[in-house]
Amino acid sequence: MKKKTFLLRLGLIGLIAYTPMSLVAQQDVTAFLRVSQQDATKLSEAYLRPFGKGLGWGLSGSWYNSGKPHKLGGFDLTFSLNTVIVPSSDKSFDVNSLGLNNVSLVTGQNSSSPTVSGGGSGPKVKYNGTVDVGGVPVNQSVQFTLPSGGNLSAIPVPILQAGVGLPFHTEIVGRFVPKTDIPDVGNVSLWGIGIKNEFKELIPGISLLPFSLSAMVGYTSFNSDIDISYKPEASAPSASYYNDQMLNIKSSAIATRLIISKSIPVLTVYAGLGYNITKTTMDLKGNFPVGLEQQGGNVVVSGNQNWTDPFSLSFKNNGVSANAGIRIKLAIIAFHIDYTLSKYSTVNAGIGINFR
Repeated sequence: MKKKTFLLRLGLIGLIAYTPMSLVAQQDVTAFLRVSQQDATKLSEAYLRPFGKGLGWGLSGSWYNSGKPHKLGGFDLTFSLNTVIVPSSDKSFDVNSLGLNNVSLVTGQNSSSPTVSGGGSGPKVKYNGTVDVGGVPVNQSVQFTLPSGGNLSAIPVPILQAGVGLPFHTEIVGRFVPKTDIPDVGNVSLWGIGIKNEFKELIPGISLLPFSLSAMVGYTSFNSDIDISYKPEASAPSASYYNDQMLNIKSSAIATRLIISKSIPVLTVYAGLGYNITKTTMDLKGNFPVGLEQQGGNVVVSGNQNWTDPFSLSFKNNGVSANAGIRIKLAIIAFHIDYTLSKYSTVNAGIGINFR
């Protein structure tokens, strides 16, 4: 059987910022398609949850490295890398807690199975289903092993953006990557817009104090179609029947922040407090073989039964976000690094051209 694993491509999402990253989580989650559609959805959701949550959280960051907006006509072009750290609680899941209908652990197997961010092997499970034996459907228990962990303990999310100073102590920030085709992988696109305003002058008593105080809101939208190839081993329809397989990933993130910063020559210290609202969906689209057929004592996947658009998953990750960092500016070149404290904590580092 020729397969392209789903998660091998997930790491290549780094190309949204023109960076040839190789996040490789080479696990074959098509193994979940061996079971009922309802159980396959539950297992896939549990396995992919850290990636779904981490991607959205990463898109919500990197909006600022100072509380002071650009002066009118000032601008910056900044590349940042958000590295989202997956918490240990999301590196595994309990198979018994999923409420599976036709899948159960093989006797003696541990119920803990790794997610894409975990490590180690998955447990053996058995599926009570129908197997084609010589053209006759037979109820049979089939054993297989759940996917191993992908060791994706941190999820890098690169961001390229530009900011421009406007009147009234305001700055607008834009993110944009046009739909980009990646040979043998798929395509990615991204856009986002944010606005920052320094409102300190509106508050009596603090307008003359030597620091910047701003409010910011930003929205980012990401889309990717990842090519999949999952073919049957037996009883196959025309090969072209499976040519439309893909994993579609959409992610959106809203970030709100109250930002304070203090600058001295060369150095800026900044901190932010706010709230993130993120949502990521993963839709497996196309025709996929799910029939089971016995050949020479082995049970193989056949094309005598197929699913169209097998599952649609949704991951939300909302919560308070607090960060602190520093920026060093040498002439027009600026370097920054900060840390965001939350359930999915983030380390952000970047470099940019900064004028006025």
